[in-house]
Amino acid sequence: MVLANSRGLMAWGTVLMMMVVVALRAVQAVKYTVGGPSGWVMGVNMEAWAAQNQFYVGDELFFLYTYQQSSVQLVTPEDYKSCNTDHPVASDGGMGDMVMTLLSAQTYYFISGHADQCMQGMRMEVKVLAAPPPNLNGNGYGNVNGNGNVNGNGNGYGNNVPVSPVILSPPGSIGNPYAFRPNASPPSSIPPLALSVLGLLLFLAL
Repeated sequence: MVLANSRGLMAWGTVLMMMVVVALRAVQAVKYTVGGPSGWVMGVNMEAWAAQNQFYVGDELFFLYTYQQSSVQLVTPEDYKSCNTDHPVASDGGMGDMVMTLLSAQTYYFISGHADQCMQGMRMEVKVLAAPPPNLNGNGYGNVNGNGNVNGNGNGYGNNVPVSPVILSPPGSIGNPYAFRPNASPPSSIPPLALSVLGLLLFLAL
């Protein structure tokens, strides 16, 4: 009987630990300002900027630029190579200050919707990995410096801001997993769903 109870507690412990990992990851996702402080503009090496950052599922890309001064398109690898703007997978329509959530572990190909800008370097490959293990030593947000790098500690506010992953902050169009949407203010605290999960963990642990 004691052995059975011990096994049951161990099983519950495993489940709770998995839930903790999910909850902690929920407050670790990062919103990246593409191109750093300058934003999505000419003169920034977008490919180099993307290569120096590590992106995970749930992170977000904020394309900072003035309305109609550029545009952002998500395209196929073939169109990326040729700067073909005729058949985008998704486009922000030149609205400026739009956001896309990185929903899956894959390579995203972004170009400027202005072909001449694309040919001059306004394009980037964003390689997205599955969610990493949570950082239990920090506060879960990551400290961001001027070029968009995250070192895993600090409050995370700066050129990048911590956001909820896609399960807490879904794109505007559920039918299109690659939808752009207007930028929103960063949360000032742990998202409500994360708090609910953590509360449930505490209740079950009693």
